[in-house]
Amino acid sequence: MPRLRFKSYHGNSWEFDVISRKVLPADSAATRTAAPSPGRRFFRDMQGVSRECFDERINSHAEILILNVTDQCNLRCGYCTFSGAYYGQRRHGPNTMALETALEAVDQLVARAGKTLENPEKKLGINFYGGEPLLAFDRIRQILEQVHRVRYPGLAHRLMHSITTNGTLLDDEKVDVLSRYDVAVKVSIDGPAELHDRNRCCHDGSGSFTTIMSRLERIRDRCPEFFRRMGFVVTMCPPFRYLQRAEFFDGHPLFRGHPLLVTAVATTNCSLEFDVSEQEREHIEFRELLRRMHRKAVAGDLGGAVFESGLFSQGLARLRHAQGETGREVIGPNGCCIPGQRRLLVSTGGRYFLCDKVAQNDRFSLGDVASGVSTDRAWRIYNDYMNLSRPDCCMCPFGSICDYCPSSAMEGDYLGLVQKRRQCASKLPYTKQLLELYASIVEDVPPSELDAWIAPQLF
Repeated sequence: MPRLRFKSYHGNSWEFDVISRKVLPADSAATRTAAPSPGRRFFRDMQGVSRECFDERINSHAEILILNVTDQCNLRCGYCTFSGAYYGQRRHGPNTMALETALEAVDQLVARAGKTLENPEKKLGINFYGGEPLLAFDRIRQILEQVHRVRYPGLAHRLMHSITTNGTLLDDEKVDVLSRYDVAVKVSIDGPAELHDRNRCCHDGSGSFTTIMSRLERIRDRCPEFFRRMGFVVTMCPPFRYLQRAEFFDGHPLFRGHPLLVTAVATTNCSLEFDVSEQEREHIEFRELLRRMHRKAVAGDLGGAVFESGLFSQGLARLRHAQGETGREVIGPNGCCIPGQRRLLVSTGGRYFLCDKVAQNDRFSLGDVASGVSTDRAWRIYNDYMNLSRPDCCMCPFGSICDYCPSSAMEGDYLGLVQKRRQCASKLPYTKQLLELYASIVEDVPPSELDAWIAPQLF
């Protein structure tokens, strides 16, 4: 059985069993196991679910609806997916979703969620996306009022909502409405003013940092309970300046105790030119952040590891969850969900797409609110991605713990192997570093405290 060997920060030997996905201290039996040779096929095959199960999941297990309520935005971020620089993506525009479109999509969500609602622990998500969704605030308020008070008052306790916003428009009126319906707010902020304003600019080129911070301070002081439930999204764009961002988020009282999601701007499938002149410095800073995460875990300083947790916790959690599962030699299609089941995005015009991570173009369309979700289209995309990925993923030691999905393989207006291989090339060394961090935390943190450090605060 193939195993990958690595060392913790204390120099102790550990192994990752590729098939069982177990991360264990190396012992005499494991030491005698031959290391996998380059080019070895680790898994027999990559297989998805049957067509019958696939259709049933879409038609009965729906979970989250993402309403792209507007294509408008009051910022012009330099790395924005909708700037026109990304191939196959829509662009900013004047369109706003009609109320009838949103409500029809909600009706279809509920109709496809029969099995989901049978589980009393499950909730349905109706989330708001843009553009800048708060530019369509009146529409959001109408949707919430209709869904909660008119259409589905009996389901109100089973509904959850979130909104991703740039934060510049979060005034008292909007906060009051969002609080009334318990909408989880995720604000995009990239770090201190110097880094944030480099990309997140208004139409006139001025920065948005000062406005956002004043909005956050107002919410904290006026609505502390609502503020405590807020989260933040950091979009990393080269040059990354990891340590500068960490000092800001870890040290600023506004962010302490809040979930932070760190994402990276897509550097593939676009015409943007990125500054990679600090690449070696960034590698050094990234390694330092890994060590900082370990040191803070040992010290029990969770509140002071806001940025580090946002960067590493979800990957660590994936490893931890794998320890309680049974491995297999046939793997599934990475992190690819069943299109249209777990998440489904509705464009302003009422067309269905996989989610907010993939392009809104014909090739990723799953139908529309007039005709419903097309399981045929979903099946095609699912299998196209699996067939594209299978040869490489069966050769990858981390194929069974990978979270990549079609969004990692977007090339032109669809899927392509060149882009996926570029993404995977950076994923492999990162996963090995994550294994080293995981083993080091397990060595030094009491088992009763591991969940605080390794269970992610999911959005």
